[in-house]
Amino acid sequence: ESKGVTKADLARMTLLTPQTVSVIVNRLLGGNYLKKGKIRRGKIGKPSTVFQLNPEGAYSIGVQIGRRSLDVVIMAFDGGICQHEKVHYEYPQLDFVISEAGRLLTSLLKSLSPETYQRITGIGIAVPGFLGTWESVIGAPKSSMSNWKDISIADELHQFTNLPIYLLNDVSAACLSELTLGKQHEINNFIYFYIGTLIGGGLVIGGQLFSGMTGNAGAVGSIPSYIAENAPPPQLIELASLWKLEKEFTRKNISIDKLYKDEPLTGNSLNLFDTWSTEAANAIAFSVLAGVSFVDLDSIIIDSTLPACSLGKIITKVKSALKKYNLAGLTNPKLSSGSLGGQAKVLGGAFLPLYANFSPDRDLFMKLLKPTN
Repeated sequence: ESKGVTKADLARMTLLTPQTVSVIVNRLLGGNYLKKGKIRRGKIGKPSTVFQLNPEGAYSIGVQIGRRSLDVVIMAFDGGICQHEKVHYEYPQLDFVISEAGRLLTSLLKSLSPETYQRITGIGIAVPGFLGTWESVIGAPKSSMSNWKDISIADELHQFTNLPIYLLNDVSAACLSELTLGKQHEINNFIYFYIGTLIGGGLVIGGQLFSGMTGNAGAVGSIPSYIAENAPPPQLIELASLWKLEKEFTRKNISIDKLYKDEPLTGNSLNLFDTWSTEAANAIAFSVLAGVSFVDLDSIIIDSTLPACSLGKIITKVKSALKKYNLAGLTNPKLSSGSLGGQAKVLGGAFLPLYANFSPDRDLFMKLLKPTN
């Protein structure tokens, strides 16, 4: 069966009337956002036309400002990446990051044909919250990042382009990309954990990224690790963030690059990882139970910049840690790994303009983005 969906599929999945779906599909066809696929022939009834997103129907640009690197991508309408540029640095110095982002944006936009440029829907930026406050964590010189607190990133990048710019917290962007581009298509309600330099998270309810009153919903890094007694307990961000493991590697004169290579760790590297991951998994398990206690969700998705083999070990340890708790009155959540890894944040950023521009037809757009097979 070919990839894509019929009008009948869309009406069933979106709960819209066949007439409404037909109007929307015809409008998208007229704008060259959709293309007709093969004819689907069933055992009964008339053959049906399958519709697919036209990759060339629209494009977007994603920018991820990370703590160690800058990524810029061009995304096609079907979620495919057309171009990807990356710049590494020791820490995100404002002037350098803005200059490099502007250079890459200018270069990528100049490389496009006039027809493609006209279909760019905007630029989505995934950036860590409170970036200027983490100098000591990432080893930046004192006060070298304080100027991030006083600038508008959108205003800075508008020096280089007049395209619309959309901003989102980087881990929220990663959560959005898992929701829209990940493999867990059937999961519409989940808490999302992303283990990066600093651990963070997101919350998805009813297939929508839930931001809360102040945009801080899913801030799992701030969850305490146990009940407070004489002193405040450490937060999850202090126990399950990769900066802590990276510091141990550096202290033992082991290259932190080993952490991110798609090869099994051995020797001292493995010992350090096992010690850190056990503590991290215990803290994550505590946070998982806190989350599902208040929001009745059946799924937890955990992703990371770490390779799949290391992430798998962490998830196994989280599952073991959960068995130590009394789950009476709670739904035992299903744990699964995210599917986008180190690209999750920049993909989420790139998806923002598409999400913003097509939100009136969002349900239809989402079903087309995740075709049935």
